[in-house]
Amino acid sequence: MDGAAQPRSTGPRQRSWVWGAAGAVVATTATITAVSWVAARTAATGGGPPRPDPQQERQQVVTVYFVGATAVGPRLFAERRQFGGRSDALPWSLGNVVAGNALDPDHSSTWPRRTSLRAARLRHGVVTVDLGGPVVRRPGSLTRADAAIALQQVVRTAQSVTGTRAAVRFLHDGRPTPTVLGVTTRSPVRGGSDDAVLAPVSLASPAEQSMVVSPFTVTGHTTSPLRWDLRRDHVVVRRGRVAHLGCCALAPYWFRVSAPVGSYTLTVRGHGGSSDTRDVRVDPSE
Repeated sequence: MDGAAQPRSTGPRQRSWVWGAAGAVVATTATITAVSWVAARTAATGGGPPRPDPQQERQQVVTVYFVGATAVGPRLFAERRQFGGRSDALPWSLGNVVAGNALDPDHSSTWPRRTSLRAARLRHGVVTVDLGGPVVRRPGSLTRADAAIALQQVVRTAQSVTGTRAAVRFLHDGRPTPTVLGVTTRSPVRGGSDDAVLAPVSLASPAEQSMVVSPFTVTGHTTSPLRWDLRRDHVVVRRGRVAHLGCCALAPYWFRVSAPVGSYTLTVRGHGGSSDTRDVRVDPSE
């Protein structure tokens, strides 16, 4: 990806979610020869990407947002997480957010190190998130942009997991707090616009360190035309371009990639130096 922003070592029926918290992690590999061009296609207007790969269909996933550096400042990148039908998907996902448990090494969270998630639930159209730790004031190490995107990281993840556009009411140690990281929270915090908070170029799938069967589908969002390549041992083995439908707004894209069995790094690049990467493993077809 474009790099982490200050890493610490981016409708449907409403439901009531169980209180609690947890975390998760992962990491590792990347790494062919010959060069060939592969056609890429954007999602058709009014339509969408093709059905996901069969192995992805069998997975139950949530989308969790982490922070990464971009040419326009810190922005959110989506990571898909398999959760296996957990009843505590909301606190589980938000626990990963505040802990900075990103799968992609270029992603992180800007939440202070000792931040903890005490509870999270959706009720009456509002998500309540109770945080512990030094989160009321903005630390000197964080910029205002870092603080604002950290709150949006929680809001976007909560909305994704609950399938709503709910605002987030922040608590600190069980009580209402006027600020979180110095950002006013007297009223529930609503999600910012896509163009304001999401990365101008991002990959949605395949997930980091995922195993796929060739040909596999690549999806994401972009504000500009893209160039992409697939590399093994830093050698380009596949490459292509993706047109952009529209002018400057964030729009979905998708394309298919065929490659032999092996480990690869997939990179997409847009205008202005923005990019995103994934390490994937192509396995033999079943």
